[in-house]
Amino acid sequence: MKKGITPEKVQNGLVEYDLVSFLKDLARDVESHLADLLPDKTRKEDQKKNLKEVFYFVYEICFLSVSKKKYLDSMLENAEDEEERIVRKVLAVFQQHIEVLRAVFMRHIDEQLNRGMTRKQAVKSAVDYSKTLICDWDMENGKK
Repeated sequence: MKKGITPEKVQNGLVEYDLVSFLKDLARDVESHLADLLPDKTRKEDQKKNLKEVFYFVYEICFLSVSKKKYLDSMLENAEDEEERIVRKVLAVFQQHIEVLRAVFMRHIDEQLNRGMTRKQAVKSAVDYSKTLICDWDMENGKK
């Protein structure tokens, strides 16, 4: 995460930081934590091959933590031990990212409300934008 980026600054618009900025930081941070997130026996050359999948997995956990916390909690209750351990590790390692992502979404929603959208439309806009952006994400260059 870039230095000086806090959920409060993002949500209040005190820093220029949007979902694209978040995904770039997340991709860099996932890569730097890759060895910690994969099983110990994963070879170094295989770690790089798994980077994109791990990035999407980490983003999905962050997204669920922000938008569907009850679903995530239910998923953890029903998970196998190893699956639960991995998800809980992601939640712990990327807690700051989760809080910043929540702020990014709140800022996006606030901007849409200020443009005249209803709350339901603004939330849908944030979710749709996230889905579109993550589906088109390029690990090398960011947004396609």
